[in-house]
Amino acid sequence: MYERLGRVAAYTGGLAIVYVAIEHVSILEGALRAFIVLWLLLVLSEMAGGHETGSILRWMGVILAVALLPWKSFRLQTAAVVAVIGAAVAGNAARTGVERLARGVGVAVLLLGVSTVPAVAAVKETFLYAGAAFLGAYTVAEYAKSRGWGPKADASIIPAGVLGGLAGLYLDFSVRLMSEYPSLAFYGRWLALTGATVVAAAWAYALIPEEHPVGITSGWNGSRITSTWGEEAVREFVLTGRKTDLVSYIAYYGRDALPTREELKRVLSRIEDYSETRIPKLMPRWLKRRYVLKEVERRKKLVEEVLGEIDLLLKGGG
Repeated sequence: MYERLGRVAAYTGGLAIVYVAIEHVSILEGALRAFIVLWLLLVLSEMAGGHETGSILRWMGVILAVALLPWKSFRLQTAAVVAVIGAAVAGNAARTGVERLARGVGVAVLLLGVSTVPAVAAVKETFLYAGAAFLGAYTVAEYAKSRGWGPKADASIIPAGVLGGLAGLYLDFSVRLMSEYPSLAFYGRWLALTGATVVAAAWAYALIPEEHPVGITSGWNGSRITSTWGEEAVREFVLTGRKTDLVSYIAYYGRDALPTREELKRVLSRIEDYSETRIPKLMPRWLKRRYVLKEVERRKKLVEEVLGEIDLLLKGGG
């Protein structure tokens, strides 16, 4: 409640600053209406309460504000509105059932808007081809997300988009700029081909999976473990997948609980046989985070099951 009131106060203060600054900053002249609309929808987003409704209202405020700004060029206004709509779609993709596809559509629309800006008209194919490549890569990744080659498809999104942009740049220099700037055409095409070669090499390197992707915490605090050794062993396994210390700890911890050596081997094998999903090196950060968190939860559940089984035997329930 107080957090929302604080944000409303911040929005109102920002609007007041704009109102006062209009008399002294010429670039803000005629923009008050856009800022009032933005302020109104931001306040409504706080009053709405629901996360999804609030997000929609905030993005509507940004889009309408951009549309109401006093643009000197209608083409520039249209480009800005289209780009912001694309950013809104990409930013809200997580709320859809087809996140990768929605994000691809958003990125493609954003780049479409950028391509219509008069200042980049000479190289607009670069943005159009990049948008099409990103959309295609995201679509393939959406199809592959539940399949074994899903991580490789996700890792191919960025390289595919960059290669698409370089292909567009090559066409811009070969066709559009050849007649206007013939002296630059050779160097432009050479730059595009060199860049494409580097990106293709990086793409191949990116498909090599990381050994132990680290950096995402899981909230695991080792509550079942009483010793520092055990807590560190469990934390290392859950967060990084390294299992040597955990196997040693379980062998020590379960030596009195498990009746036979074969039973101890059976329990240990559940950890020893664990094989993590390898995450390719080059992947959009939001996708890499999702893979890592999924793997962390899988390891966390495995540890809880193994330690729970040993605890049950120690209490005489086995």
